[in-house]
Amino acid sequence: MKEDISYPDRDTRQVYDHLKYTLSRPGPFPLPAIGVSLADECIVVTRGHKYLRIARELGVASIRAFLDAKKFVSSDSLELLPEGSELVSGEELEEEGRMPVVRCFHVYFFDRPLNEVQQKEFISTVGSFFENLDTPLLQNSDKRLLSWGFPCEGRCVEFEANFPVGDRSWANDYLKVTLDFSRNVARILTFQGSLFSQS
Repeated sequence: MKEDISYPDRDTRQVYDHLKYTLSRPGPFPLPAIGVSLADECIVVTRGHKYLRIARELGVASIRAFLDAKKFVSSDSLELLPEGSELVSGEELEEEGRMPVVRCFHVYFFDRPLNEVQQKEFISTVGSFFENLDTPLLQNSDKRLLSWGFPCEGRCVEFEANFPVGDRSWANDYLKVTLDFSRNVARILTFQGSLFSQS
């Protein structure tokens, strides 16, 4: 599997170092899948270039890839897949998508380091949002916000929480809270490695 200048990385929505830091945090799922295609009897990366580079830099042994299985099978080219490759069943992917609650990190980077007052404001607004989140997927006694920190000399905020992804009723309110923080306290540059929209 290789990168080829005929299939350049056209994704400008992500900041590489921020994305790498985010993907280095522990989480319930594998790294995001890359896209690959068959060209001149070689497997080339067509999208997700940054994910492949980051996987290599982090020493991740394998990464998922989307491929046109019919094209590969019909051309007897499955043998070109790296040794140890496994096909992931649709059922397995659907099962992952049905997880009602996931424990994972949310990572924000800012245009400048947060001072102590701004850090406290983040915890009292965004942190409190999750501590007080009302959802049928979590019991009142369930912990929501598990940890937080301000790495990268305060330019980053990371927090680990139980996210009720099976109930998206809170998503718009969460976006409003983070937008308000970005507009009124400290400007957010990226969320989960991708540029944060200010609108």
